[in-house]
Amino acid sequence: MASFKPHKRPSQNKAMRRRWILAALTLFVVVDVALVALALAPPETPSAVNVSAAPTSTATPTASPAETTAPVDPVEVVPVTVETVAPTRIISALDGTTAWRAPTGPCPVTAAAPERTTDSGASWVSFNASINTDASSILTITAVDDAETSLVTLDSTSCSPQVVDTYVAGEEWANYPERASGRWFINPANRAVVHTPNGDVAAPCPSVVAFAARSATAAALLCADGAFLRTTDSGASWGAALALPGAVNLATSGDGYVVVAQSQAECAGLQLLTAGESTDAPFSITGCREAAFNPGSVAVSSGEGTLWLWAGDALSRSNDGGTTWL
Repeated sequence: MASFKPHKRPSQNKAMRRRWILAALTLFVVVDVALVALALAPPETPSAVNVSAAPTSTATPTASPAETTAPVDPVEVVPVTVETVAPTRIISALDGTTAWRAPTGPCPVTAAAPERTTDSGASWVSFNASINTDASSILTITAVDDAETSLVTLDSTSCSPQVVDTYVAGEEWANYPERASGRWFINPANRAVVHTPNGDVAAPCPSVVAFAARSATAAALLCADGAFLRTTDSGASWGAALALPGAVNLATSGDGYVVVAQSQAECAGLQLLTAGESTDAPFSITGCREAAFNPGSVAVSSGEGTLWLWAGDALSRSNDGGTTWL
């Protein structure tokens, strides 16, 4: 009987399977390790092409190109002229307590209605200077003393100049037409003529709006363009004009004239300036008064060292030429 011998093929197959299993495990491990490594790797750095450096806090920004515009032609600046208008009121001071004032305007519609104060302007008493005189349109007031006051007015019928006086502090008035020839005045009907104690003379400008007389020979005036001129020979000649745009009125003072002007530098109101009697004496600034007013509603006078200023609704007095006010 023949003996049994084992078959060799199964052992070989098992060996082959083990090798395939080991290879598969090895491949699995390699792939797994690779995947883990890929997952843990840092992100890829962006390309310099796609990223621009952000400015830091200390970086200097690039200046934008300047915007260009078409050239502009220069414009000529024309200074504004401040015209001087004829005042619509008059004041005449005797001293620090007594003064007269009145409205002024065209004849015959403007009444001759002066007022008087004897308590520095705290109260005023009204008078009718047209009774028995037919006076209208007061042109000047001269306070002579406590009892006497003299007016240059226009007759309400003919509108011709006349003098109307009181010798009893305004209680009664009388007219003296013949006295007008010896007075200074400007007739509103023709502001290109100045009447002097020596007769009519041509004004040194087309329109005189205000004047102040110191004597029969010395006087000063303001023109509509703000020019200030003086004469010492009753208007036979006039000195050089001092330009003062914004001038509104003037009066005599101790040794010359005081001029009031609006729209002046460093004065929010009315500036006070003085000038000597000489026809070429310059201005000196003496003070400023803040007040609400219309250009025509300003009157000024000086009596025994006290300056009176009537501007708008305010009545002010000064004993130092306008430096301080009472």
